[in-house]
Amino acid sequence: MKKRMRLTLLACIAIVLLAGCEQKSAPTLSAVTEGIDIDLSVLSNTVIYSQIDNMLSEPWNYLGKTVRIKGALNFYVNDWGDSCSSVLVADATACCSQGIEFVWKNDGVSSDFYPSIGDEITVTGRFETYERDGSNFIHLVDADVAWETI
Repeated sequence: MKKRMRLTLLACIAIVLLAGCEQKSAPTLSAVTEGIDIDLSVLSNTVIYSQIDNMLSEPWNYLGKTVRIKGALNFYVNDWGDSCSSVLVADATACCSQGIEFVWKNDGVSSDFYPSIGDEITVTGRFETYERDGSNFIHLVDADVAWETI
């Protein structure tokens, strides 16, 4: 009897989780995301965090795709002295974060017009890989960046 209860409970949990996933993925099919191959901006941070991890481990599945992601803006200087921008997403417990580097489409715009580090932004760009000193990296190129201004 306990085994049957346990199986029934697990089946119910699976149905609830699957139903939740269907509702989360539905907006990616709307006209709002036309031209976007992968819209991470409509997903929970936990799912986005996992998806970025998958992009890092299997980048060939995403090459050339247009990706939209929402997260916190970060600027940093890489190991080669280049200034870089990235969008960071924390996991559900906010103890860890994943990020994707991006190259601004409007790279020549004055930094006075940029949002501040930590501001929430939405980045839309083409997923590409690049190699530097024998290591492979991912980034979004020709990225449109949107944020709210006060």
